[in-house]
Amino acid sequence: MQSERLPLKMAVLALVALTSLVGIVLGQEPEVRRPLEPPDTSSPRATLQTLLRLTREGYGYWSSPKGRTYNNLAERTAVA
Repeated sequence: MQSERLPLKMAVLALVALTSLVGIVLGQEPEVRRPLEPPDTSSPRATLQTLLRLTREGYGYWSSPKGRTYNNLAERTAVA
């Protein structure tokens, strides 16, 4: 009975270790921009630059053909 559970425990332990290592590796990439990253409000200049960058990115997406799908058209007309 005890020997039957040993492979299962080892597999779970290996999965937890692998998941932890992947999380550590992905957490160390500073150049990757995350979509839910809070805006930089460390100074007034950084706040304004963040606002301008996000506005430029949003307008670029809104006006690009990639953002003009049938589903987005209904959303955009509802917002506008």
